[in-house]
Amino acid sequence: TDADNLISFTMQGVAIKLSPYYILKGEVSMSDYNLCVTAGKCTAIGADSGYPVSSITWGNARIFCEWIGGDLPTEAQWEYAAGGGQGNVAGCSGAFKETTGALAAVNSYQNGAAIFGLNDVVGNVFEWTRDYYSADFFSCVLSDQCSLKIKVNAKNPWNQWKTGNWMIVKGFSYLNYCSQASGLGLITYRNVCDKDSMAANDPYISSYSGAIGMRCVLE
Repeated sequence: TDADNLISFTMQGVAIKLSPYYILKGEVSMSDYNLCVTAGKCTAIGADSGYPVSSITWGNARIFCEWIGGDLPTEAQWEYAAGGGQGNVAGCSGAFKETTGALAAVNSYQNGAAIFGLNDVVGNVFEWTRDYYSADFFSCVLSDQCSLKIKVNAKNPWNQWKTGNWMIVKGFSYLNYCSQASGLGLITYRNVCDKDSMAANDPYISSYSGAIGMRCVLE
């Protein structure tokens, strides 16, 4: 962190700053989620298990995170934590191994643990972020000559301007081969998903239903 206790980071070639935050080590499990259901705050979507929540809308994911006192991570928060502040991570050997096939228990893929301790960054489920999709959002930090026609603060950038139903989704799931994901960018790739139907704007997968969950941040 700098003298103001802010984290300096580069997103899509643009220098930004993040306030310190906490992020869950693993993805939210069905058993964790159902505590919120029992409390009467969340919508039931399945039985208790140690497997990650894997078919949840953006709205319901955010309700859970808010229930525990947090929120979904912004795209910048997710990318900084998942990549250990180093941006993209290359290669499919070792921790970033082939993960296609089926869901596994939460924290099965310790592919980020060597850096900031995050598990299941690649493998298990795609993860919702708080951000609406805009192709050139981070260029709005530099100038209002971007698609949103606004100047975005370089501190804690978050695309909260609703431009449709498309949201930024990060990470890769059990549906992806690591070699396929690596070619796109394991950490930096921006998946896009409809926040209600879970339809995906993805060259390989038409829907993330059955393969989308979340982890939460505390700010």
